[in-house]
Amino acid sequence: MDNENANFTAAQAAAAAAGPTEGDKLRAALDVYGIPSFLVEDGGLSYVMVAVDQTADEDEAHAGPKIFLSSGGDIQRPAEQHDDPWTAMLYDGEGIFIDEAFNVLAGLGVDMECGLVAWCLAHWLKDNARRYPRESPSGRKGLSVPAVAIEVQELPGFFTMPCVRCEMVGRAATGTHMVTAETGYGLASCAGHVDVTCKVTAALGSYEQSQLRALFALCMLMP
Repeated sequence: MDNENANFTAAQAAAAAAGPTEGDKLRAALDVYGIPSFLVEDGGLSYVMVAVDQTADEDEAHAGPKIFLSSGGDIQRPAEQHDDPWTAMLYDGEGIFIDEAFNVLAGLGVDMECGLVAWCLAHWLKDNARRYPRESPSGRKGLSVPAVAIEVQELPGFFTMPCVRCEMVGRAATGTHMVTAETGYGLASCAGHVDVTCKVTAALGSYEQSQLRALFALCMLMP
């Protein structure tokens, strides 16, 4: 127990000393627990990637089971802008989403939250790593999106709804299509983001910003 407390305290201290981004702080906390991590950027979104197999290098991490750690889909934000929950998302070696490993709610301060994420991940890896061997990356079952009927309609020119995906990354773009699921949820999309918006809309359970950010982050990585 004393060692647990010491590691957690050291992880918070490492996060506090690191910066300037959320990702820098999180990776510093992970280092205290001896967890190798890699920065991943894709389509304006960014994450910290951790291989389930702790002996994997970066290329092997991409090709095997991995955890993506995200806070609102932008781990490169200045740490003082941190206000989203941390989510740990488990993917197999083929890039298919398996499950949410755990999450850490925002509101405790970014340094303490980074310490908690590192503590949670260290314990998750200890308890679960053997279930996801690198040799069989597709051995786990995972679905890209739920089996939900989706309708895509072109918006009339007089509509001025923003593309939700572009809005998530701070870009201004007018939606050209409305993507609607049989669940009743709908999102506007520009022509370039219809496919990912279909995936997000199918999985959507609320319009909360944190859920939208997490789903776009998740679905951007799906094949």
